[in-house]
Amino acid sequence: MEWTDYPKMKVQLETMLPNYEWGADDGTFFMTYEDFIEQFNILNLLYIIPDEWVQEKYMGEWAEESTVTGQGGAAINLNKETFPTNPMYGFSISNESDVHIQLSQKDKRWMTGKADYRSMAIGFCVCELTGSHLRLHEFWDGKCQNMPVYGQLRQVAERIVLAPGNYVVICSTYNAKVYGEFYLDLNISTPADIFDSNEEEDGSSVVPEGADKEEESKTGEPIPRYKIANIKPDEESLVSLTLRAMQRTISNLGSSANDLRTEIEELEKRTADLEAKN
Repeated sequence: MEWTDYPKMKVQLETMLPNYEWGADDGTFFMTYEDFIEQFNILNLLYIIPDEWVQEKYMGEWAEESTVTGQGGAAINLNKETFPTNPMYGFSISNESDVHIQLSQKDKRWMTGKADYRSMAIGFCVCELTGSHLRLHEFWDGKCQNMPVYGQLRQVAERIVLAPGNYVVICSTYNAKVYGEFYLDLNISTPADIFDSNEEEDGSSVVPEGADKEEESKTGEPIPRYKIANIKPDEESLVSLTLRAMQRTISNLGSSANDLRTEIEELEKRTADLEAKN
């Protein structure tokens, strides 16, 4: 089939890809939907972050015996008390924003000498902050703005919409007391103040560098610099979040099954080699 058979699609693609050199032999190809679903069973989508978005990249670790970049584990894994010791990365937004977050870990398959080459179960939680604190000091159900799902994957990502306010991204492993290094990509669609949350707080109010001090109302009481919109997700949003969590869980189970299948094949091969030698 030729492009002349799909004139509307060609116009749409030309609009989406104004700088693409049509006809170039660069490995790009197009196929019908029927052929696609017959030949492929996994689809990976690459979301290109617009240049005008706020983009921050971090390299961190879950360090031993640290109260700010520690190994607190996941709150959903009975680690609510230690969860606030995990690494946190904060940002403040003044407008409703589209936020894309990606947490990655090193590929253990390239690390020689490791008996367990499988990836750790990692995930993240986006939490609102109250007052002007830079860290979350207590965690309870309903604090998360997203549906945290942990998987033994190289990377986990999520795109969420947040109301104006002050937030932290809390990165953690599923199990507590596990060392690891990670990369965090934080992308925000509107102007945002980025601040370091991986420092000890003395209990007093702390605001990002360059921020004005708290104003005082007519009664002399301080006005909090950050006001968090208390927005509860509607029933449809909860259903959507639950379905996404189920999809991720199924995907993670499939990934774990593939890892186990690979291990079984390796064990069978080793067994066969030993039997051949004997």
